[in-house]
Amino acid sequence: MDAVIGILKYIKVAPGKGLIYEDRGHTQIIGYSDADWAGLPIDRRSTSRYCVFVGGNVISWKITQRTSI
Repeated sequence: MDAVIGILKYIKVAPGKGLIYEDRGHTQIIGYSDADWAGLPIDRRSTSRYCVFVGGNVISWKITQRTSI
């Protein structure tokens, strides 16, 4: 449900832009996430990331790195 809300928010703030997807029958919304807890040996900062796909097309992604321990 969060993915649908994210799509609707995008449509609201970007009225002059658009995304076109072919109708392939059953459209899936799939999300992936990953986290690396203090994986950088130099500064021990953590990295997290996610991406969301609709019908095999990426619609949202983000990568963040903690600035402190």
